[in-house]
Amino acid sequence: MGYSLEQMKALDSLALLRFEQSMAASLSKLETQLDYHFLVYPFVGKEKNLAANDQLDFVSKKYGYNLLHMNAVQVTVDSVAGLVWYKMRYYLISAILMTALTGIAFYFIIGLMNSRKLYADARVAFTSNMTHEIKTPIATVALALESISKYNLKDDPEKMQRYLNMGKQELQRLNHLVERVLDLNEDSREMKLRPVLYDIQAGISDVIRSMELPLQHAHAKCELLVSPEPCFVEGDALHLNSVFFNLIENAIKYAVAPLQLLITCSCDKDWATITFKDNGPGIPQAYQDKIFERFFRVPQPGNTHQVKGTGLGLNYVSGVIKRHKGTITLKSEPAEGSTFIIKLPIVSNEL
Repeated sequence: MGYSLEQMKALDSLALLRFEQSMAASLSKLETQLDYHFLVYPFVGKEKNLAANDQLDFVSKKYGYNLLHMNAVQVTVDSVAGLVWYKMRYYLISAILMTALTGIAFYFIIGLMNSRKLYADARVAFTSNMTHEIKTPIATVALALESISKYNLKDDPEKMQRYLNMGKQELQRLNHLVERVLDLNEDSREMKLRPVLYDIQAGISDVIRSMELPLQHAHAKCELLVSPEPCFVEGDALHLNSVFFNLIENAIKYAVAPLQLLITCSCDKDWATITFKDNGPGIPQAYQDKIFERFFRVPQPGNTHQVKGTGLGLNYVSGVIKRHKGTITLKSEPAEGSTFIIKLPIVSNEL
């Protein structure tokens, strides 16, 4: 039994609707939204040309969707970029993570290489400069012995004894310097202290006397202003003397003119305050927080150091003061000198 034309068109429309519903259901399984369209053509006849300005990412073949063969349908998709990105999401996330991890790894490797290079450069500089540091006490002892011999100080027992004491203290300092170098290879930086009742003013006076020859050789003037009351702390005499020696020696080494060094000592009921004020070149503000770091030295013009040193002296000074539960601070301006201020807890005079 045949169908009339109207019936065939109705059946075709129904079949097309079912086809579109089936396609929509299939496309929905892609879990992403696609902007698609259905184009209907006569099954037999001239093919319809899509507009030249239609930017379509996908155009299907023409398909018949029923047995009547009245029309054919074509599916077009404006853009499949969203679908592609969605399907590749896990690969993209993995690639981004791998790239990020590789970048982080390279960053740390480069940082490690730079740190090792800086450390190697610091050790080379330390090794080359340590010779000059060791030569200082040796030269002082040699100068004291030469003075005893040259000026025939056996006829002046008091002065000869002073020079001999000076040499003895320099040899003790040399031994202490060697011990500090050996400690660089130890994992622990703990400092062993032998605390005694220590008179700060007497200790500073002894250090100044032991440096009489270096001060004379540098044409330096060192003045000590003491408190009328004794200032006693509980501390290691050897280490505290080394602190004072380091500060005076630095003032001599870095002086740009005949050194004028003023050392003052005062105390109240809680703290002893010692200041070392010089007329040196001063330290720029940018470096004042770093001068107590290990191996750090204030950069000089041309990146060369006219004054030899290891970069350990002020780090050692800071460590000793901290181990004695004290503080050390710096006040300085370029071309206006530097003032180091040390505070140490005093031993109460009350019984």
